[in-house]
Amino acid sequence: MVKKQKPDVFLDTNFVISDDGTSDGRLSAYDFKDKSVYITEPVERETKHLISIGKQRVFNVQHKTLTFEDLFNLYPMTCPLYYKYIADAANPAVVWSETLWLEMITYLKRGDPDRYSGLFDEIRKSHVKYMDIEDEEIKKHIPSPTDWQKKLKTLKRKHFKKKKKDAFSNKNFLNDARTISLIQLHSFFNKKDVDILTADSDFLQLMFNWISANVQEIVFKYMILDKLSRQDLVDLQLRNKKLTIYIDFEEASTHYKRYLESIFRTNRVKGDIRTNIKFWDVTEQKFYSFDFYFNESIRQLFMASHGNCHCPFTKNDFMGAWIGYIFWPPLPGEKTIKLRVKKKAIIHRYTKVSVKVHEQICVYAKYERSNNPNHFVGFVKLRYFDWLISEIMFFLRSLKLRFIDKFMYK
Repeated sequence: MVKKQKPDVFLDTNFVISDDGTSDGRLSAYDFKDKSVYITEPVERETKHLISIGKQRVFNVQHKTLTFEDLFNLYPMTCPLYYKYIADAANPAVVWSETLWLEMITYLKRGDPDRYSGLFDEIRKSHVKYMDIEDEEIKKHIPSPTDWQKKLKTLKRKHFKKKKKDAFSNKNFLNDARTISLIQLHSFFNKKDVDILTADSDFLQLMFNWISANVQEIVFKYMILDKLSRQDLVDLQLRNKKLTIYIDFEEASTHYKRYLESIFRTNRVKGDIRTNIKFWDVTEQKFYSFDFYFNESIRQLFMASHGNCHCPFTKNDFMGAWIGYIFWPPLPGEKTIKLRVKKKAIIHRYTKVSVKVHEQICVYAKYERSNNPNHFVGFVKLRYFDWLISEIMFFLRSLKLRFIDKFMYK
């Protein structure tokens, strides 16, 4: 029996504010006794704004506010993880996701909404039955399969409908992703369980996005490092050459599934830290609860998940954090994933600086101040996008997306 620790509790805005100052049963349905309660900096900003336009506070229990500055002052590795995690949750590019093409078109729409709007609709409609397909590991560990499968389908569709409508015009679009990033860093740094209380249907999908994107990076980095010869390392690290590497899609899929199995467990083991999302269904007036478990190995791998981000103050000479790459998702019939690999500037130690100095120098801090979702994506603009889109549409129309079921869910 693993002794349970009291989790830190994080509240979404909809647990702090209401239209008329009254609350339904959501607050009384959760036991706050002897638990540290937090809101994140984005939730605090949103709360203050809503109060200024007439909304009323309903949660008055003593709580703390978790900020980027809090984490950065204590843990210099906060950057670039914080910014990379935002992109992972908000607009990921995950080979194994049945929503990969929707995410890509969502990204492309930002620069040319008229051109890609119709394409988004066509792909979304084609995906209806595939958006019903949940990962096998998620299905296995849903506490009440009938209720949860129905709920997950509804939440996923609602998420993409909302994303299509106002993802890039809504200034609050990144707030939930920021909140997830802050909470998970707090949990990882302090090795603390966390409960996240929300009535926002986006939260669960964003959490799945964040996990999937980080697991993909873990798999890619592991397979890249495994393929690099001594000469490749010399070319990358000393000669700053870029290398093209092909990894086996089936092998990568096996690793990806294995990591997900570890995170989507129902049994807790010693050393795990847990994130529990408690989604309050306003109509049914009850919580739906979903657990994610991170053992020590996975916690460390997630904390080395820098992606293509690079902060001049942050050590990155470990676990492949110095590797940057772009990849091409495999089309039907292809058995490999193509990656273009490069070396980022290698930093061998952490440099302690103030948040003010960091904000003046770090490009990601500047991006966040602009509040522009275009800076927080898992996609890059390349000239082959037009070709790739034509290929996507060919298969959508002729094969009716059967390739996704065949090649990604076999």
